[in-house]
Amino acid sequence: MKQATVLLLSVITFQIAVGQNLPKESRELLNKLKEFEEKTYSEADSFIAEKRKQVLQVLETHMSEATKQGNLEAALAVREEIASLKIGLPTEKSAPPEIPKDAIYFEGSYYKFITKPVNWITASFECQKMGGHLAEIMDQKTYDFLIEKSSGEEFYFGLYLDTLSETYLGTVSKKTPPKEFLPYNPGRERSFLRINGDKKLEAGLGNFPRPFFCQWPAG
Repeated sequence: MKQATVLLLSVITFQIAVGQNLPKESRELLNKLKEFEEKTYSEADSFIAEKRKQVLQVLETHMSEATKQGNLEAALAVREEIASLKIGLPTEKSAPPEIPKDAIYFEGSYYKFITKPVNWITASFECQKMGGHLAEIMDQKTYDFLIEKSSGEEFYFGLYLDTLSETYLGTVSKKTPPKEFLPYNPGRERSFLRINGDKKLEAGLGNFPRPFFCQWPAG
């Protein structure tokens, strides 16, 4: 171990000495190469980011078309690809979303019941446009709270079937809820969840218009 340490220190010392002893012309040449590489990488990153933005715009159109056609699984698949492409893109600083004044605070989040019935994908989009997301149900307290505020109406919430892992996940947290908050009727063709009239978590196609809950973190 001691010999290896001495050898490593010798190599580092040798490299420093070589760097210090470089002729001026060699050092300038290497510095120019370094500057060229940094500039090229920076330009390449900018080009890739711009290309991604162009593709994102087209994908968002595809997602909208799939939603209008009622092909919700396709719309969700495109949305997942959009989320993946956005990773690593520079983000513009924006003001935090304004939480609706009539949203109700509960356990670290604000919730709002949207009574206008829409399909599951549209419900998810509407929540995002308001700066939130479809409410996730991961525990008994949240379940009881949303049931109470819905006044017994059926509603969509933020749980869907990830077709790759074949697991139900929260739309934002990507967490799998405890088994008591999984649908009683799971199935590959039933990707979107709602609370039905019997207050049960039920999986379905997500194409029938229903009210929904949006959620915003409290800060």
